[in-house]
Amino acid sequence: MTFKIFGAVLIIFSSWVTGIIFSMNSRYRLDDIEEFKKAVTMFINDAVNISMPLSCVFDDISKRTNGVVAKIFLDASVIAEKKTEKSAEDIFKKAVEKNLANLYFQCEEMECLYSFAKNLDCPFKNQQKDNALLLIDNINAVEDEIRQKSQKEQKLYNSAGVLCGILISVILF
Repeated sequence: MTFKIFGAVLIIFSSWVTGIIFSMNSRYRLDDIEEFKKAVTMFINDAVNISMPLSCVFDDISKRTNGVVAKIFLDASVIAEKKTEKSAEDIFKKAVEKNLANLYFQCEEMECLYSFAKNLDCPFKNQQKDNALLLIDNINAVEDEIRQKSQKEQKLYNSAGVLCGILISVILF
């Protein structure tokens, strides 16, 4: 009898842990979007206010951010130094495509990434700054949506994990 109870508790616990693992996907997505927002803010400071060269801006941002976003900017810095692409937009898009498998972004965040890439080729610094500030506002809106959705998903997956564990235990015993 104690063996069955121990098995049921183990099944419920493992199902709950599985629910937690599924709910972490939205957390990683939220972390990536926060790092991207931080990178855009640094871009405003480095490229617009200080007028650093683009490869130096990308390298500086890669050193001051974390995760996949840092890798994207590091790759963009390397590509910009090689001068193989025609425009800054192409450089950034190539770096994003290179790191696409590691990103947790979905459609809305990818639109933010590509609009940032389009902003890189803007000839006027004031317009570039205004576009980056609009992008930050857009990122904040997307981040709020993700945060609300993440809280709901965490509750859902945790509850579903426990309930599935109970169901499996009932069916087996």
